[in-house]
Amino acid sequence: MGLWTVLAGAFKLRAFAFVGLLRAPYSCGTLALLIDLDGTLIDSEPWHKRSEIETFARWGVRLSEEDLLPFTGTTLPYMLERIEERFGILIEPDEFMEAQMPVFRGYIEREVGLFPDAERFVMRLKSRTAAIVTSAMPWYVEAVFARHPILRDSFSVVVDQGDIENGKPDPEPFLVAASRLGRRPSDCLAVEDSVNGVRSARAAGCRVTGVDREEHGRLAEADEVVSSLDEIRDLG
Repeated sequence: MGLWTVLAGAFKLRAFAFVGLLRAPYSCGTLALLIDLDGTLIDSEPWHKRSEIETFARWGVRLSEEDLLPFTGTTLPYMLERIEERFGILIEPDEFMEAQMPVFRGYIEREVGLFPDAERFVMRLKSRTAAIVTSAMPWYVEAVFARHPILRDSFSVVVDQGDIENGKPDPEPFLVAASRLGRRPSDCLAVEDSVNGVRSARAAGCRVTGVDREEHGRLAEADEVVSSLDEIRDLG
């Protein structure tokens, strides 16, 4: 057997080992965890969009769920500004929230649940340094916590729209969360399901794991992509 044959064989073995590492569950080591809420921990996105569609219809704005996809992870003021640009209709955030709140609160109480892998994930956190990072309104976060107390009990820090000036994809939510945990962003792992969330966390300087349960392939900007939170290990 010639030298080049031996070297080629060794290279192939290393390549297969590398691919195996890529497919192995990702270990977050000692990194602090900055975890998105909607679409990552709770199965809420369909109900967000349904309540928004119903609410916008009161102003004569007809939207589909696809129309609302670009606003996933962003703040309410940001979404309303884009709607005004497109339709020429000014809706104040307070007005919209007053109309949407009873509709969405009903969905939260009846429909919004934890993803099965999210419940297992949260139970594995134990004493881990972790924060929830969301662009959602404070009243919504409180309503979700009331329905799922395990979330309130498992996270020492929660950053929501009331804590920030700029929502995702701006880096501010993750910068605020890292600061409150006493960590540098580079010492944090962000877990996100949306393009805006991934961009926000990367801009802040965090390592990012994208959660693509339905494997749409939209989270390529993340450092790694998993199809389930069960694939993230070493949480204890």
